[in-house]
Amino acid sequence: MDVALCTVITKLRIHQFLALYESIIKNKIAAYLFVFCVDKESYYLLNKMGISKKAFIMDFSKLENKTLINIRKCRKIYEYCWTIKPVVIEYIFKKYPIIKKVLYVDSDIYFFSEPLSIINRIKNWSVIVTTHKSSKNINGGFVGFKRDKIGLKALQWWKKKCFEWCYDYFDNGNFGDQGHLDKLRKHFRNIYYLEHPGFNVASWNEHLYQIKVY
Repeated sequence: MDVALCTVITKLRIHQFLALYESIIKNKIAAYLFVFCVDKESYYLLNKMGISKKAFIMDFSKLENKTLINIRKCRKIYEYCWTIKPVVIEYIFKKYPIIKKVLYVDSDIYFFSEPLSIINRIKNWSVIVTTHKSSKNINGGFVGFKRDKIGLKALQWWKKKCFEWCYDYFDNGNFGDQGHLDKLRKHFRNIYYLEHPGFNVASWNEHLYQIKVY
């Protein structure tokens, strides 16, 4: 395997992560799974549950430097979780040379089928992004980077921007980590917009569909 899935969690997201984890196991997704715990409670509980037997459970505090510690002090916990998305992806690339592609997924995502068959059919990409179905702005809940020159440069650019600004309000086209992703195409080639209808199916998109119960 040369693909990794990764996510960031706090104790408030454990129940959602367990559903994500169940869906990864159920669909036999052939990827390494990295779970970065932002608090001691989530790290302790996941290890206690034995999930470390099938996933890399990481204590994120061990990766924090002075810059991240200072950022954490002035951001809400979920803003901090958004901020460190590129950090955890970068860590995986640096620590595990065998991994060529890293897919970040929010902890509240659930897979109903195996997604890599779709990803593997995409040619000539360095970064994969998905969009909100209505606005077409990028949704940071699922984003992938490849270990190539463009992918790694784009990742560093995203990290720099998240360090500078990552908050839960709109400001000059920015919102959280997602507004920065919207600007990737202006700076880098090989940014692939994954418009498959099965990705980022969320409750806030329900108005776009006709739902029937049989």
